[in-house]
Amino acid sequence: MQKTTIAERVKMVSGFCSRNKIEYLTYHAPIFVNGENICDEKWGGIILDSIMQNIEEAKEVIDDPGLQTMQ
Repeated sequence: MQKTTIAERVKMVSGFCSRNKIEYLTYHAPIFVNGENICDEKWGGIILDSIMQNIEEAKEVIDDPGLQTMQ
């Protein structure tokens, strides 16, 4: 998923939800397992960027017309 654009991920997620009649979706902040520390300046920007991308993707999925037609 890291090499896909937000638009591509939105299409994948909304398509999956539509095909499987999933009405509710939960987004979680990315999990970092390589020793990243949110308090460390070195990782702070990287982690913040990742979280912000996750938020943007969730917003776009909510607004996707494919999901709006399920109701």
